[in-house]
Amino acid sequence: MRGLIWVFIGSVFWLSCSQDSRQQDHAADHHRIPVTYAKGFVIDAYADHYLVTVRDPLDTLNILAQYYLSKTPPSADKSESTIQIPVRRMVSLSTTHVGFLKSLNCLSALVGFSGTQYICDSTAQAMIASGNIAEVGNDGGLDHERLLSLHPDIVMTYQTGNAAYDQITKLTSLHLAPVINNEFKELSPLGQAEWIKFIAVFFDKLPEAESQFAQIEAEYLQLKKMAQQVTTRPAVFTGLAFKGEWTIPGGKSFAAQYFADAGADYVWKENDQIGNVVISLSSVMERGLDADYWLHPGAAVSLQEIAEADSRYTHFKAWKSGVVYNNNARQSEKGGNDYWEYGIVYPNVVLRDLIYIFHPELLPNHVSCFYTQLH
Repeated sequence: MRGLIWVFIGSVFWLSCSQDSRQQDHAADHHRIPVTYAKGFVIDAYADHYLVTVRDPLDTLNILAQYYLSKTPPSADKSESTIQIPVRRMVSLSTTHVGFLKSLNCLSALVGFSGTQYICDSTAQAMIASGNIAEVGNDGGLDHERLLSLHPDIVMTYQTGNAAYDQITKLTSLHLAPVINNEFKELSPLGQAEWIKFIAVFFDKLPEAESQFAQIEAEYLQLKKMAQQVTTRPAVFTGLAFKGEWTIPGGKSFAAQYFADAGADYVWKENDQIGNVVISLSSVMERGLDADYWLHPGAAVSLQEIAEADSRYTHFKAWKSGVVYNNNARQSEKGGNDYWEYGIVYPNVVLRDLIYIFHPELLPNHVSCFYTQLH
């Protein structure tokens, strides 16, 4: 099992490559892989290896980690600080990784997962049932013995800043190889999808990823251009109270970007937050009461369920008009939602759905993939 040598500096983890011959920033065979939308990673390519840098998407000078990926077996003195690619065995701690692996035809490398019940993909479900993908526990309580027994080349995780969930320090202490994948912090749908390049480089499939992303980008931009030509932009609000709290995506979030690109007017578009924001029901009533559309109403599957949750919800114009949509059209029996797997990889499909909801005349023959209208 290969591991990584990390040096802890404040809140930043660095891969320790020392000041050796690996520092080839000025080598003639070096070039940077084009990354257009994603701000959270950089890939530098050399003749026989890659240097992958993970950084804060909101502060790109803040380097979180670096990974040295070798296409050839490392020498004995470099084996502990090298990830040999292609990776053969991987553990993942996020469902979003599943969609990328499936798209790259690398799902067979997934040997462990945190929260297998939340995986929607049918191939992965079959692998779980056959024992080829093992459950490794939840974020707050990983089964470290099981993790070690799987002998993963890498454990792909993420960084939230919450010590109760972040596993990097513990995984490193176990001589495992944590790899930070922060695609969820990107502020645009295409930025999230472009992390397919990040995952692909660990499997030495970068050309395939670049080709796939180019097609996704081209269709997304074409759809966006079409939607920007509309003369009216319907108002849309989102959410549903859960345990007394109503949460909305901030006005600078990827969700808000989706609405803008689909030709809709998000009622909290002026909000300057990038993550989720908790607001009062009175604020929702003020902004959403007369909105044309209501999207993502929690886990609701019917208008009646919404009405039973709180009778005041029936006063919303969108509820009365029956134009309430949820992104739960593709779910597994145990609650896995393909919106957070396939949908992260293919924002063009999500955008197509949203344009069809807000402007059905633009895509009259479209069949929704992720969204269902509640009745």
